[in-house]
Amino acid sequence: MKTRMLSSIAVGIIAAAAFMSVGCKSTPASPFNNLQGQPIRIYRLQNYSTAAAVGAAPTDPISGLLSSLPIPTEFQPQVQQAQGMICGLVPTMPGCSTAAVGNPVMPSNTFENYTIIGEAMVMDSSARDDLIDIFGSKKSFQQRKASCFYPEFGLAFGSGQTANVLISYSCNQAQSKNFQWPHPESGLTEKTVKSLNTIIQKAFGG
Repeated sequence: MKTRMLSSIAVGIIAAAAFMSVGCKSTPASPFNNLQGQPIRIYRLQNYSTAAAVGAAPTDPISGLLSSLPIPTEFQPQVQQAQGMICGLVPTMPGCSTAAVGNPVMPSNTFENYTIIGEAMVMDSSARDDLIDIFGSKKSFQQRKASCFYPEFGLAFGSGQTANVLISYSCNQAQSKNFQWPHPESGLTEKTVKSLNTIIQKAFGG
C-alpha cells in the first residue's frame, strides 16, 4: 500500500514538472512574439552592398567628354538629348545605364541593399517556429563576433517584411534592419549556426 502511494506521488510530481516545463516556455522577444504563424522568406545574398556602387557618380567616356567641352548653358538640353540618343543606339556603352537618368536606380532584386542570388519560402511550420524561437531568445546569441559584416543570408519575417534580419556566417553575427534588436548580444552561438544551417538547407531543397 505504501509502495503504491509512493509510486502515485512520484507519477504526480513527474506530471506536474512536465506541465510546468511546457507552461513556462519563455515568450519570444519582440517583435518575434507577434510573428508566430507568419510567413518567413530566406534570401541568399551577394555579401557586399550594392548601395555604394549604385550611388557613385558615373565615370563613363560620354559624360567625361561632354563635360570637358565649353558648351553654353542654353545648349545643355540639346546636349543631354544627344547623349540620350547615343545611349539609345549603343546601350552597352559604359555609363549609358545612368547617363540619361538623373537619379540612380537601385536594382529591383535586392534585400536591404544586398543583391539577391536565391530565395525560398520556409514552408515547414515547425521550421518557422524554430526560427521564431532562435531569434526570439537571447540564449541564441553571444558576445563573440568579428568586427566585419558580410551577410550571406537575409530573413524577412511577416508578409510585409515586418522584421528583416541579415546573417553573416563569415563574421559570426546577425543584424536587424527595420526594428530594434531585442537582445544584448548579436554574435551567433555554435548551436544557432547549426540550427540555421539545417533550416536554410531544407528551405533551399538541400
